[in-house]
Amino acid sequence: MPIKAEEVVESLNNLMKSRGSIVRFKTDRGRTYLPSIDIVIYDDYIDSFIINMKDRFYNELANHLKTKFKIINISFNNTCSCFWHQDIV
Repeated sequence: MPIKAEEVVESLNNLMKSRGSIVRFKTDRGRTYLPSIDIVIYDDYIDSFIINMKDRFYNELANHLKTKFKIINISFNNTCSCFWHQDIV
């Protein structure tokens, strides 16, 4: 079932805000087949970075996507700074 990337981003950003985290998500529609969702730091002065998240972050991300959207087995880039899934459009 297709789920809009913007809906996923909004849900994840609300989760991060509720936890007082500086981590946010944004949609990257630059990919031709599936949009990716970037994991970013919420700061106007930071343009690019490599961030090393703890396993706990990725476990909570996977749990939220599974619970809220029934999405499992998301794919990450080589630095785990963005992800995508066939049901996210």
